[in-house]
Amino acid sequence: MRFINKTLCLLMVLLCGTTAVAQTTDKVTINTATGGSVVVDNLNPASGETVTITVKPDVGYKIEKADIIVEATIDPGFAHAPAVAAPMVGYFLPLEGNQPYDTTAEASYTFVMPEEPLNALVTAQFKKQTITGVNSTAMSQPVTGVRYVDLSGRVSTMPHMGINVVVTTYADGTRTVTRMMK
Repeated sequence: MRFINKTLCLLMVLLCGTTAVAQTTDKVTINTATGGSVVVDNLNPASGETVTITVKPDVGYKIEKADIIVEATIDPGFAHAPAVAAPMVGYFLPLEGNQPYDTTAEASYTFVMPEEPLNALVTAQFKKQTITGVNSTAMSQPVTGVRYVDLSGRVSTMPHMGINVVVTTYADGTRTVTRMMK
């Protein structure tokens, strides 16, 4: 029995003592994001190399260029920050690329990898899309007439000086009433 206990203890010491901690050697790290995916074309770029980030929102989410941050971090193997002018640890690296009109579509941006021992941390914040139920604000009916009424009740086809009530009539007979100041 003692032999089995000693063997088990020795086995536990060996197993625990040789357990390796998984370390990443990637120079670009992606923070996990909710609401979409973030893909980087090269996780181990050389200093000065251009890196492309592609973001794709899930259904019901959107993302803008301002919601993507690339921060310069220090390589864990180095004890101190490098003596370079810029960027320094904690600074944001500039993203190149234009924001697409549709913030729910896939988009790509680039940044330049900083000098070693700096790494890059990519964080993207996807936002829930607000659905209003209104697809378009454009009126499909042509305007058939516009009347301007001043506060004394005078009606004209041209606006009066001061406050006007504007009555717009459309081809289907509907009307909108707004006010304006001239």
